[in-house]
Amino acid sequence: MSKFKQELLTRIQGTDEGDEKEYLGCEVIRDSAARTGKMVRAGHAERVLRTFGMWDCNSVLTPS
Repeated sequence: MSKFKQELLTRIQGTDEGDEKEYLGCEVIRDSAARTGKMVRAGHAERVLRTFGMWDCNSVLTPS
C-alpha cells in the first residue's frame, strides 16, 4: 500500500481492497501501460434486462 493510501486511511474510515473492478454498476477497465481507464455499462444493462425478463426480447428501430 502506498504511503498516500496509508495516511488517508488513518484519517477516514475505509479499506483498501485493491483495484476497482466495478463502480456504480459499471465495469472498470484499466490499461496501466497507457495510463488510461474506461467504464463499460454493458454488464449493468444486461443485468437490468435479465432482471425484468427483457433479455430475449426482439429489438426494433424507432423513428428519429
